[in-house]
Amino acid sequence: MKIIFAADVHGIERLYEQLFLLVSGNRPDAVLLGGDLLPKEGPFEESMEEQRHFVVRCLEPKLLEIRSLFPATEWFVMLGNEDWFYHIALFQDMEFRGLVKLIHNRRHVLRNGLEVIGYSHVPPTPFSNKDGERRDLPDVPETPQQFLPCLSTKAGLRYIRRESYFRAQPTQWEELEALPRPSDPGKAVYVMHSPPWGTNLDILHDGSHAGSRAIRRFIEERQPLLTLHGHIHESPFVSGNFTDRIGSTLCMNPGHAPERLSAIVLEGGAEGFIYRHTILETPAPLP
Repeated sequence: MKIIFAADVHGIERLYEQLFLLVSGNRPDAVLLGGDLLPKEGPFEESMEEQRHFVVRCLEPKLLEIRSLFPATEWFVMLGNEDWFYHIALFQDMEFRGLVKLIHNRRHVLRNGLEVIGYSHVPPTPFSNKDGERRDLPDVPETPQQFLPCLSTKAGLRYIRRESYFRAQPTQWEELEALPRPSDPGKAVYVMHSPPWGTNLDILHDGSHAGSRAIRRFIEERQPLLTLHGHIHESPFVSGNFTDRIGSTLCMNPGHAPERLSAIVLEGGAEGFIYRHTILETPAPLP
């Protein structure tokens, strides 16, 4: 079984072109895209339209082309915290047409019996987009807000009171507990946009950790085969490692580089994986 995983492509067309070339050269069984797929450049007030335009004019035609060339490769996708969730309808339409399969809060079985389960939400950030944010564990202090918080709606962006909005939503831990259960944790692959807290995968430029404590606790308790993450772009380049282990679970975050695609190519299954990063050297085996 061959899998390609990437996240945080952020609507950068050259990175998508590199992704499609990687698919062409490797012919994977599955491509997993772990969130933050859409652009975030340009005026903030126009960001919803910018993202919609990218899906309609760029991403959908490219997926149609690559799917026609390599119909055996399945594409599994979810949004991230910088993607406006209002546009999920565009992805649902692509799913209806057989181009992708959505994985947030869903479970899919791959051809070799591995089970893919997705979770998009991240702990609160200083940024405006609150569509994909939830409180972490109840006792975790929240990051101070630096930009006006808002949600995406049919009428456009709607500014909100962050505290009251989060109080009305379940916590990350509550949502994780409600995810579909795999039939066998030893065959479970979780795609979670936020990395687990306190690992090689969630380190900011200043050396502090910014991952999810709820996700870490979930991995500690459930011990799935593999978890795939994104969100903290710089972490694997700061830590020097795009992998870590929590108990027996192998965890990965390919990171993000604006000029070269940061992605991971994995081969294997329930018995384990061999893997390589498109930029970083493959790390020594973890204990």
